Amino acid sequence: MKRFAALYEQLDGTRATSRKLTLMRDCFKDAADADAAWMLYFLSGRRLKRVVAPARLRAAAAQVAGIPDWMLEASHAHVGDLAETIALLTDDGRAPDPQLAERGLAEWVDALRALREAEEATLARAARVLAAAVADPDGDVRAAAAKALSSVLSPAAAAPLVADAVGSRVAGNKAAAIDRMQRHGAEVVTTEMVLFEWLRDSMHPRFRDVQKLIR
Repeated sequence: MKRFAALYEQLDGTRATSRKLTLMRDCFKDAADADAAWMLYFLSGRRLKRVVAPARLRAAAAQVAGIPDWMLEASHAHVGDLAETIALLTDDGRAPDPQLAERGLAEWVDALRALREAEEATLARAARVLAAAVADPDGDVRAAAAKALSSVLSPAAAAPLVADAVGSRVAGNKAAAIDRMQRHGAEVVTTEMVLFEWLRDSMHPRFRDVQKLIR
């Protein structure tokens, strides 16, 4: 990974095609086959599918940095890039773990792909719960979304709160309760956020069906 980061920085620092070719040739010559293959993959402009939703990254970063969500959002607005914001906020000045620092690019990719597969399995379970609930013509899609979320939570996961699936006779009480739960670690989401996160993009074959549910 360090080799690829150094190569990327060097390539970004020159416009000469011959220099870029020399840099890549020298790097690939000493790299493991798997690392070199992934280097070419990323340098060609391709990327892995999203592993972790930005909302989860923000929540985790705020928790690690020990700051409230609003402060992270203000920092993000100032810095302009979420990845850079998280790197700055979570840098405690300590040297990185030597074992992690020496991991090859292929090892990091394998770790990320494993996370992705685990998340897809979790979302598949949630989708089955949601589909069963929505199949009922008298079912409540908001309650179904909340049920689907609770069905896939692990004990270590941050508890999500579907904001439009809860209520109170007094609007102020609901807002205060949501704020308090968020400060205690709950991840506040909405029915629309949950459903579209499962679909991932508008190319999903059930996208139009889900749109009808939340209108």
